Amino acid sequence: MRIILTIFLLTSGLFAFSTATLNHHYEGKPCSYGYTTYCGPKELLSEDIYPVNDTSAPNVCKTVRIYSRYKYSCCYTKRCYYYWWKYQCHWKCSCSDSCDVPINVTSVEYHCCDGFTTAVAETDGGNKYSYIEPHSEWKIRSEGCPIEIKENVVECLEELDLTELQCLLEGTNLETTLQGDGMFTLFAPTNDVLQDSGLEDLGRETTEFVLGSHVVEKKLESLLFYDGQRLESINEDCFIHVTEIDTYKYVWHYYYRYHKEHEGDEIFISGGKIIGRDACIARNGIVHIVDRVLECGNQTIADIVQEEDEYSILEFLLSTADLLEFLDKPTQALTLFAPTNQAFMNLTEDLNLDIVECLSNETNLEELKKFLLFHIVRGAEFSSSLILRDCLVTKACHKVIYYHYYYYKWYTECLKLNVAITDEGIVVGDDEVAITTIDIVASNGVIHEVSLPLLNQKIDLAKLCASFPRSSFTVLVNPPPFVPPPERM
Repeated sequence: MRIILTIFLLTSGLFAFSTATLNHHYEGKPCSYGYTTYCGPKELLSEDIYPVNDTSAPNVCKTVRIYSRYKYSCCYTKRCYYYWWKYQCHWKCSCSDSCDVPINVTSVEYHCCDGFTTAVAETDGGNKYSYIEPHSEWKIRSEGCPIEIKENVVECLEELDLTELQCLLEGTNLETTLQGDGMFTLFAPTNDVLQDSGLEDLGRETTEFVLGSHVVEKKLESLLFYDGQRLESINEDCFIHVTEIDTYKYVWHYYYRYHKEHEGDEIFISGGKIIGRDACIARNGIVHIVDRVLECGNQTIADIVQEEDEYSILEFLLSTADLLEFLDKPTQALTLFAPTNQAFMNLTEDLNLDIVECLSNETNLEELKKFLLFHIVRGAEFSSSLILRDCLVTKACHKVIYYHYYYYKWYTECLKLNVAITDEGIVVGDDEVAITTIDIVASNGVIHEVSLPLLNQKIDLAKLCASFPRSSFTVLVNPPPFVPPPERM
């Protein structure tokens, strides 16, 4: 007991001594938190740019900025507490409401030196995850800025040796535009593509309009493209479309099975594959290299269907199902697999039923809508991207209801359209219907003509149209022109 009392007295003495020492050293002295809370106005005092020499990465600079800031005044205050075995005090940093302590703050920002950039030209579809944060400080300090920025987009063509496009642009208003102010994205076809296109044989005005289909009035790096994107070209109210396809590969996993890994992506602009991404950067835009001459569309899918005589049956059915307005919307990209009048006749002969009158009957309007929506696919799928697809998601959707524990749930399921490549070309659907005409460009998508209407597997046409024999088929095709009989001799 005597030993315990002795230890207690010694501890109390040390505590009193330490408290007195703390009182001597910390009472009313200024302090700060682990983090600083700034207050008041922020004023830039100086800004200087220096080249960075402590890294092997080329053309890296840093901007050093010094700001005048204020923070709250803080000082130490004593806080004491009673415990059942002792009386203990400690010091706490407490701040007042007065923002009156001046302080200078220095910030350092690493960036590319003037006239250089981090963008790297790509000749094929690389792994898109390697493009994450291409202008981040970490990427700049590690890889530098090796690409020189050109003065304008036209100078980029000389840098990339795209001489054919230079010759076609020479002396045009479009060349003057691309040399001036503003921001542009140019999709430049290769020399071989332009030599085979025959553009030099067209008139000056037509050639300039075609070249205008390759220009967008904004700067779009490859990271900014996405599937289903619509871009208005420099030709007013004339649009081109972006299609992005992710590619995968199967790798043998160490668990004795194949593992699906993302390999990269392919980007197409109105059917033309981008084979050189971010090929050249200019102060007023960017150049991507494509493998075909692009065509923009200034009419909607509904406009084209209504204008072409060979789509008169399709127009009649779309109008009956109230879907023409859906195909006239300019805000979404769609693909229509359009059966011609001859295609409907061929299906009528195959089934020996009057399909048109059957589907247009007022009792079958719901089935007609499902039938037609099976021909519409979301996104602009040109022939160059179709060959990379296994299937497409159509607009023919239905609700699936299932029982989940003690209640019902539902989700929307859209039918898929198979795509394959055969000796006849591109075929779609379970019946392998051939595409006879490809890539009819519209402002809100693309049209492909098919040799037969596509059969929705959810609709049994033979059963639905059993009461509409072929004899009652009404021809909705425009009659042939009248030929007068020969005159009598």
